[in-house]
Amino acid sequence: MSYARYPGIRVYSTFSDSIPDLYFDGIFYTHDSIGVGQAGLADFLSKNSLYSLDDLSEGRFWLLYRKNNTYKVCADDCGQEVIFYYHVDNIWAFSNSFLALVEHLTAHDVKLHLNPGSAASFFLPGGFGETLISHNSVVQQIKVLPRNAQLRIVDGVFSVESRYPSFDKKYRSNREMPNLNVLQRNIVKWQARLRGLADNHSYDFSVEISGGADSRLLLALLLSSGVDISGINFLSNPSLGNDYRIAGQLAKKYGFSLAPAMNRQANVERLSAFEQVELYLYGSLGAYHKTYFSRFRYRPKTFRLHGGGGGLLRDYYGGEFLPYIDKYNKFFRDQCLFSSIKDNYRSCLESAGYLSAGDHYLDFRCRFHVGRNWYKSNEACLITPLISSDLLREYAELSPVARSRRYLHLAYYMLLDPEILSVPFDEDWKSFPVEDVERMRSHISQWKPEWPENEEVKVFFGESPELVAYPWGGDEKGSVDELLHAELEYAKSSELVGDYFSSRSLGVLGRSSDWRKSGKRHRNLSHVVLLSKLEELGVEMAV
Repeated sequence: MSYARYPGIRVYSTFSDSIPDLYFDGIFYTHDSIGVGQAGLADFLSKNSLYSLDDLSEGRFWLLYRKNNTYKVCADDCGQEVIFYYHVDNIWAFSNSFLALVEHLTAHDVKLHLNPGSAASFFLPGGFGETLISHNSVVQQIKVLPRNAQLRIVDGVFSVESRYPSFDKKYRSNREMPNLNVLQRNIVKWQARLRGLADNHSYDFSVEISGGADSRLLLALLLSSGVDISGINFLSNPSLGNDYRIAGQLAKKYGFSLAPAMNRQANVERLSAFEQVELYLYGSLGAYHKTYFSRFRYRPKTFRLHGGGGGLLRDYYGGEFLPYIDKYNKFFRDQCLFSSIKDNYRSCLESAGYLSAGDHYLDFRCRFHVGRNWYKSNEACLITPLISSDLLREYAELSPVARSRRYLHLAYYMLLDPEILSVPFDEDWKSFPVEDVERMRSHISQWKPEWPENEEVKVFFGESPELVAYPWGGDEKGSVDELLHAELEYAKSSELVGDYFSSRSLGVLGRSSDWRKSGKRHRNLSHVVLLSKLEELGVEMAV
């Protein structure tokens, strides 16, 4: 393996020969501009010479820049890029890939040790176990940069400091209804952005349509923006039965056609199966264990409107923060190991002050599932309006009852297009009770709007497509499934798996007695491959 084959992976450290004065990957927004990629940022800065990168916050990106003798490294204010870092004594390093950072450090003879509590959290069932559950990585000495923080390097001296204001959860106002002016400002802002993106003919524009609530909210936002929908690709998955049927009802009601896939991606150069698997290992291991592959040699010039982050506007995880983890106790034979998982999970309390398990969603599930933007961008440039600090602050101000009844979602629908709620959802619980709809209608009727200025935005981007992987030139060794299954077969010999986790954790391993000969289920066992790779790179068991 070698992360040097993939230009989107960056690792910098005390061992690096040099650090660039500016590096940017992703998409950013200002009040009147959108920039895509480093070329887009450079073009934007050339036309806005007084703009300070210290003010860049909204989007899906990670940024490295120099001011005098100081380097700063950060992600956007909702943490849609994940940055891992190492800092012990005078040695420091950081990367947007966990596995690449481990590879880099061990290549320079840095000793690393497994963090059992963090590693075992990937054995938790369901969505909660698909990601890290604290800022502690699977390696003791490597941490995740918190969403509101940045790295600062001054004359070689490394530190972590605050960049964005925290959401102070201790002083919520507990309002029963959302502030409609906040929502209206967000709507007008995003309507202008969608017009700018959709009218840019250098990129395709697509939107995912399903039977769920979040994609429909974005459909209402898109339709209200005045965009010519004849140039939009409306994507839906025909294999998803009822989900696709509901999407078809929306298409019929609003006059658009559904497509199963992007048309312009058929003839672009694809990565080999080996490259797809290796890039997946670098893009996901240690952060997110579900398996999705990047397929293209160059990043497609495609904007995709995506409903990711809708869980931020409702209580995705129910209940209080501290007791939430206890329900997973039954999945572990070894209570000492489960205790380490609990300690790992509860370490968030001191640093972030969570009150509910739902507060945890923003910093972890949302970041690792919907985020990891450099890897996601290899398929499309995601546009995620629901991942918004404006909406998050407004949601945090609502009472528990208002949050549980999804009043922020409902208000957004009612301001955009109440009629879109007449089409049923794919699941009954996603519909809003009639009394809630009437109560929101009454709330809106008493509202005195403060209409924000409707500014048009300019889009800055590079003309050349961005390279995902340098040509490998090796022999093809099978399909992606065969190669990933071979990685799992190799993991059979891992001492970390065989002698530690498989004997202590029920999880997927304990409930599947034939996991070592698993074929169809291997994609659910990628966290086993993680442990094998760490052992291969020389990561040692904790002392």
